[in-house]
Amino acid sequence: LTSLGISALRLFLRKNRENNLKESPVRKNIAIVGAGDIGCTLASELLSRKKMGVIPSVFLDDSPDKIGKYIMGIPVESLKSNFSELKRKYHLNSAVITIANLNVTKLTEISSKLNKEGIDVNIVPTYHDLAEGKVKVSKLREVDITDVESW
Repeated sequence: LTSLGISALRLFLRKNRENNLKESPVRKNIAIVGAGDIGCTLASELLSRKKMGVIPSVFLDDSPDKIGKYIMGIPVESLKSNFSELKRKYHLNSAVITIANLNVTKLTEISSKLNKEGIDVNIVPTYHDLAEGKVKVSKLREVDITDVESW
């Protein structure tokens, strides 16, 4: 399932790159929620395609083993951090949630806190949705109330 998620993420990034062959004049700093396999793959792809203008600025994670460290040169901050301070510190425009097994309560809490600070939130589709063909990997989607209802 991890391979499926990573493959889907790579396909999304490739399609996005093809649609934006020119260098983007707008720089968008993002937080990647989850420093696991999918989050790291997303960061790696974005770092290798800087012309897209999407810069992974920080990972947000709840693992004490990762917090305070750097992954691929990107700092890992706690999910319990003050999001207002993180927005200022890293000049965040948006966030991408990459944690596949995130429960409804935590998803709602994280997306609400980020939205409160004016940070747009997107979510990588679940493995279940990908495997069943419910989601096309053409783009990330915003967190929707149906995400909460379907869990």
